[in-house]
Amino acid sequence: MEGLPFSVDLLPDGREINTTHQGVAVGPDLAPYGGTGRPWNEIVVDPLGRAFVNMPGSMPGEEPRPGIAAVVTPDGETREVADDLWFPNGMAVTPDGSTLIVAESHAHRLTAFALTADGSLTDRRSRAELGGEAAPDGTCLDADGAVWYADVPNRHCRRVGEGGRVLETVEVDRAGR
Repeated sequence: MEGLPFSVDLLPDGREINTTHQGVAVGPDLAPYGGTGRPWNEIVVDPLGRAFVNMPGSMPGEEPRPGIAAVVTPDGETREVADDLWFPNGMAVTPDGSTLIVAESHAHRLTAFALTADGSLTDRRSRAELGGEAAPDGTCLDADGAVWYADVPNRHCRRVGEGGRVLETVEVDRAGR
């Protein structure tokens, strides 16, 4: 894979799907899947095979601007489904496919959306306010429904419950960038 950004997930049929600097690609030959011509950042796939991707409005070190999230359907249709996301980063979909969670690094929060049958996002709400020093990046959900997020500048991974209650912190000795 050349260039940044890129992120990886798996489609329900087991094929690898990636964000690239030229769009969303699938399989070992990186065949175009959708979102062509855009440098998508993170990706997460829901149980129906829809890929949710995001793009920051600004890069680190630039004046912060809001970014967006989009859905790429299995037929390649790509459409914006959320805006006003402050450096959208890691995303997670609940196992039942009902909720998308987006880490907003510049807003210091995890934002949740209800997923509709057509892949649209509704019912935008804060899932966790993390405090002014937090910079949530990569995320995942654990078996209890808590969100783990990496916080590169603060050199830790943190597990939080609904509302932002810190359940666990794992400190690391370097930032990894």
